[in-house]
Amino acid sequence: MLIINTFSITSAFAQQSLFNVPSVETTEKNKYFFQEQVDLFSKGVANTTLDYGLGQGWETGLTIPGVNFYSGDQADPMLLVNVQKGFYVNESWKVGVGTQTGYTVPFHDSSTEFATFNYWNNAFDLNDWGKYYLGVYSANKAITGNSANTNFLAGVELPFTQNVHIMADYIGGKNDIGATAIGLVWYASKKWQFSAGGQFSNDHHSKDAFQGAIVEFTFVEQ
Repeated sequence: MLIINTFSITSAFAQQSLFNVPSVETTEKNKYFFQEQVDLFSKGVANTTLDYGLGQGWETGLTIPGVNFYSGDQADPMLLVNVQKGFYVNESWKVGVGTQTGYTVPFHDSSTEFATFNYWNNAFDLNDWGKYYLGVYSANKAITGNSANTNFLAGVELPFTQNVHIMADYIGGKNDIGATAIGLVWYASKKWQFSAGGQFSNDHHSKDAFQGAIVEFTFVEQ
């Protein structure tokens, strides 16, 4: 991934996303990145990402979200191709522009559905005061579950100790992806990161507003 020392919180580490919001970090040329996120208690859903660095701030790979491994949810998973370009505006402001686009996999339904999630995200590094994210996304019905939606992305990562940070993110909209997540990330080494937290739906009037506990592990090839 593209790493420079001006981004102090993640100068030695990088991650494809916070919990749900893209982090705008990109994989170094000819290196691999792997991330697995699992909702343990509520829906039993796994989300998998594998990326390859192309150089000059570009990366591409595959994302497989929505694989149900013990719930009764019959929703089809998706197979998405992801592409991202990251670049620096100045030494403390980085921008990421990307897409995750593909089709549903017809495990339960006989038909496929086109799915796309596109974003522009900004990362602002304030050194010891943390790292902050603000952006916008546009996604179609296959992603949101109801209708095409354009809304905000936001996130924050604050140092708690040298290797443990408080992390939270937000995806706007009252739809399948609209949620707030908050927890901790442990930078175990330059290659391995582990995150855990809770996720809450933006529909606060729903009895299922708490969507469950999230665990996530990340591997970055060095």
